[in-house]
Amino acid sequence: MSARPGCLRVLLVAMAVGIGACGGQTASGAVPAVEVLGDQWDYVALGSSFTASATWPETYASFIEEDLGVSVTYHQRTTGRAKSDAFLERIRTDEELRSLLANAEVITIGAIYSDFENPVLTYSLGGNCGGDDNQDCLREALAGTVDRTEAILDELLALRGPDEALISVFTVGTWVVERFCEWGSQCWRVLAGYLVEFFDAVERIAKERNLRVADALEALHAPGVYEGPMNQDYLDPDRRHLSEKGSAVVANLLRDLGYDLSAGGG
Repeated sequence: MSARPGCLRVLLVAMAVGIGACGGQTASGAVPAVEVLGDQWDYVALGSSFTASATWPETYASFIEEDLGVSVTYHQRTTGRAKSDAFLERIRTDEELRSLLANAEVITIGAIYSDFENPVLTYSLGGNCGGDDNQDCLREALAGTVDRTEAILDELLALRGPDEALISVFTVGTWVVERFCEWGSQCWRVLAGYLVEFFDAVERIAKERNLRVADALEALHAPGVYEGPMNQDYLDPDRRHLSEKGSAVVANLLRDLGYDLSAGGG
């Protein structure tokens, strides 16, 4: 983890005795979060079942407490299988959620990909997706979800900026495709291609806004999404949600991002 060993731990000791060890900005211009956010942190987790039905958020919260010596209160504010338009409306109008976000020290948000579920099902079953290549519904899902992802992150940043909180955005796995298509088949390659393109767009959008990106897509498919199917040990038997092993991968991925504010893609 980039900011965890050495300097951060020296910083914590130094703060206790009033010495400015490792103080000020890091070489990249980022600031250690522990310097400016106090010792009582609120963590708000946004997303779908990737977050709601997994244990990684609580593990990540415990890592923060262990690494930084702060107290973390965890707030689960997930939306289940809600589509991106419903997610966007919620972040615009839910005043309780907006207040939590505006005052949070840690925010994680998973890529909202539920918009792809019906098109994936339609295409994989040979239904009418539209267009000469029968992929129009997939293109529409991709374009609409990318646009709404930009709007979601802009709404979030209007409430809390990357210099005020540790904000991490996830790319996630393609297991929704593997449930309906044999890995490596033409069906899988077409559908996984759209999801990978979406996750690439999420990463670009987040980095343009100086947000941290946790590439769970790569981590959960190691060595790579096109080199082999997702490690089934990372999924529960229903192949819909992360197992304890999968959750551990995600929690450690977040931990490895470190604890510097404004340390995103820029």
